[in-house]
Amino acid sequence: MSDKEVAYDRRTASAIIHKNACHLYGAIVSPKGDKKSYIDIYDGENTSQEKVLKLRTNTGTGNHIVFAKPVLMRRGLYVYLHTDAEEFTVFWQTITD
Repeated sequence: MSDKEVAYDRRTASAIIHKNACHLYGAIVSPKGDKKSYIDIYDGENTSQEKVLKLRTNTGTGNHIVFAKPVLMRRGLYVYLHTDAEEFTVFWQTITD
């Protein structure tokens, strides 16, 4: 991936998306059926790191966020997917020196 490309990861389970500093551009979360749900996005590689964002869904309706400026994730990017969520997609970019 070049410095200019924004990557995306679409997942159906909690995951480490990136293990180093990166920029977060946005996220999408979809619930299972008519459930309410959410994802938590962490600056790091697990849920013991700093939580940056909780993105909630309404009953049976997905939700998304796109940042006007990218969010600096200093220690990596981890996404926790709640059990009532079906999937999430995050948009991010590697930071190179």
